[in-house]
Amino acid sequence: MLSTERGVALQHLCEHRINDADEYGAALEMIDFIATEEKLTDDQKLFTETLISIVDEYEEKHYPYGN
Repeated sequence: MLSTERGVALQHLCEHRINDADEYGAALEMIDFIATEEKLTDDQKLFTETLISIVDEYEEKHYPYGN
């Protein structure tokens, strides 16, 4: 289960999108952390899918030719 701190950070990212490289790094870190969980709740799956979508959006805007 996500800690309250991570949940709040994830909610912020979902609501406001990623604004800079620090938030982008935090989003990637959260995805990696969530990926280590053996069993995800439906909420965690939804947040993860949303976060991946937001990261993809950021990458397309800031790294149009790949990393």
